[in-house]
Amino acid sequence: MTHHLLEVCNLHKSFTLHLIDGRVITPVRDVSLSVAAGEHLLIYGRSGMGKTSILKCIYRTYLPTAGHIWFDSQQFGRIDLSRAAESVILSLREREIGFCSQFLRVLPRVSALDTLCEPLYRQGMDRAAAQAIGREWLQRLGISPALWQASPLTFSG
Repeated sequence: MTHHLLEVCNLHKSFTLHLIDGRVITPVRDVSLSVAAGEHLLIYGRSGMGKTSILKCIYRTYLPTAGHIWFDSQQFGRIDLSRAAESVILSLREREIGFCSQFLRVLPRVSALDTLCEPLYRQGMDRAAAQAIGREWLQRLGISPALWQASPLTFSG
């Protein structure tokens, strides 16, 4: 049996459009997925189909309307992100989970490598050790070493 790092079960997310007669839209309906450690998952579709809403529910920027988001945390064990306390979510964001939109809000003139390593620096990790991890991830993402000292604002979305 495969050990799943993340399991999304029957996720729903609705929004009430208060400025447009209070109508309710549900871009995310009954989404289930799982990701094992070391796996990658691609979510694709047309604009407005709920891709970002799924990711924001996992990161807990949005509270799901229904469903469960099980995460195998190093700190807390198996935890339902859709129901976890805010303090737990904040701790997870500091140490275990991240979210990067294509609409980056980064400081200009700060390299992609330093931008990626910033959470590790904040945790007190030695700069050389943090950058070794950062270089590994940039490599895994297929970003050319020639770009590592450039601002991520220069990258394509």
